[in-house]
Amino acid sequence: MPGASVLGINGQILGGELRAVGMELDKMATPNFDDFDFRKYVDADNPGSDFREIPYYTSRGCPARCNFCMDYKMWDLRYRQKSPQRIIEEMELLFSKYKIKDFMLIELIFNGHIAKMREFARELIAKNHQFSFWGHGRIDHRMDLETLDLLKQAGFRWFIFGLESASDKVLKLMRKGYSAETAENVISDMAKVGMDFSCNIVTGFPGENWEDYLQTIHFIWRHQKAIGNIPGMAACMATQGSDIYMYPEKFNIKVPRGQKHPDSINWETLDGTNTPEVREFRKEFMLAVFKQFNFKKLPQKNQVEYDILKMPEPQAVYQKLKGQSIERWREYFSTII
Repeated sequence: MPGASVLGINGQILGGELRAVGMELDKMATPNFDDFDFRKYVDADNPGSDFREIPYYTSRGCPARCNFCMDYKMWDLRYRQKSPQRIIEEMELLFSKYKIKDFMLIELIFNGHIAKMREFARELIAKNHQFSFWGHGRIDHRMDLETLDLLKQAGFRWFIFGLESASDKVLKLMRKGYSAETAENVISDMAKVGMDFSCNIVTGFPGENWEDYLQTIHFIWRHQKAIGNIPGMAACMATQGSDIYMYPEKFNIKVPRGQKHPDSINWETLDGTNTPEVREFRKEFMLAVFKQFNFKKLPQKNQVEYDILKMPEPQAVYQKLKGQSIERWREYFSTII
């Protein structure tokens, strides 16, 4: 059957042919949770809470083409979204069946079509359902004060942004499609309307140097009181299918002799300045620094704001700890940060 695979008795994978892409999402079935006992699905951090939410999607794919990502390729390249009317109809149906009015948007990106998103927000406000929802989004200059205020009124409460870097040079290399200034503006407007957000960061993208890395740390420090919690961090991988995996020569990535592609995790640049150890160190050092910040939704453990000017110079620390274990890094960070 197209779109499905089975494991044969000899361990061979059978089938798996591609299925035709469903472009008209309004024609797809509404999610069904009849077999779920929602009392069993509790918040691991607050198991006594009676808060429940339903996973739900409004779109598939992603309009962005980030060079480290292959998710948009997995979703057949084209972004498509349910109509605002269909989304509201399904939310109403799910609420009437399960009495749950909170929705976790499980798609790659919620704000991929700004005009449809605004229309959806206006219609939901007019319905006055008091639904609540959150999900992933992309930093975009069109996410202005008016748009964010609409979303807040409609019940949208939390965006997770793939910030990745605050260096304009690195953002361009990543093909993110926005600048650090745009990110500053969106964050500022979110704070004005009282909407929460968190972000993800990728350390060690090919072309990132220590100065670029510092720009990201300082950016997060400046906006710590607007960011909900410690950013999610990952050392850059050459994920199979991503552009940095498929076209390593464009990113000055070394390819082992006799192979066409770099190792997904242990890749390094031709000049040897970007290695698995460098990327992992940058992630661990950044995490140790961020633990000193007072993020919006975390307990304010530090009465005095962390003095970023007293932060040790990360490249010098790396040279001191180069070749040692991650455990040793963390032990040393605890004494200097």
